[in-house]
Amino acid sequence: MIPYRGGMATITPTPTLAAHESHHGTFPRLLFALNAACAWVGLVIGTYSSALGLYDYPPPQPGLLGDNSSAVGRLIDTYSYFTILSVLLVAVIMTILAIKPSGHSRVFKVLRLDTLVMISVTGIIFWALLAGSYTPLGIDVISNVFDHTITPVVTIVVFLLVGPRNWLRWWMIPAAIVLPLVWVLYTLVRGSVIHAYPYGFLSVSKWGLPSVLKTTLFILVFGIVLGLIYWGIDALLGRRARASQALVDAASATHTHRAA
Repeated sequence: MIPYRGGMATITPTPTLAAHESHHGTFPRLLFALNAACAWVGLVIGTYSSALGLYDYPPPQPGLLGDNSSAVGRLIDTYSYFTILSVLLVAVIMTILAIKPSGHSRVFKVLRLDTLVMISVTGIIFWALLAGSYTPLGIDVISNVFDHTITPVVTIVVFLLVGPRNWLRWWMIPAAIVLPLVWVLYTLVRGSVIHAYPYGFLSVSKWGLPSVLKTTLFILVFGIVLGLIYWGIDALLGRRARASQALVDAASATHTHRAA
């Protein structure tokens, strides 16, 4: 190739990442790290508060054996909440993405979809059904904001901005429901033993098993709909990224041809 030797400086097209590699740069990794940090802040504060019993109100449910006087019992309570499971998953998956943006298995990609669906359900269900009856006190005010507002919003925004793009497939949607189903089974079995549930709408003793199963089914269907929405968004943004990349490649090829 013969460099252009006119009055202007030589223009060399800046190489760009392919659409499926657009999450490799420094900016996406910083966003992944920010997303992880938000989740870890809420998780660490909540764990600290629970372990030391710093809250000023009675725990909403007893420990594994009905005793919430021990740190172990309180921690079992804390990590039996769907909210905490969702936030923990976001914290772990986004930390891994910040360190290693690519080269992940299908299972990892399913878990990435789980972070979106589960944290979205966490935020929506809390603000739609639970916020009016829940008044956190002390340090739990901070963890509540991070768990139910900041982390859900940041997780969705980061997905919209940097993906990772082109990861989601239709078959991942039913696969992403497996983890929530395991949590539901654990919650109902544990509740039948200790006669307490993390959320009032799951109380079999109050509403009866058929009613609780109907509510659970509704939420699972809602989660599937969210999965479909995220899959559609990923496909749309992926096509736009590929089209943009094609324009850049075409412009680069044209410039190279003219400069030769």
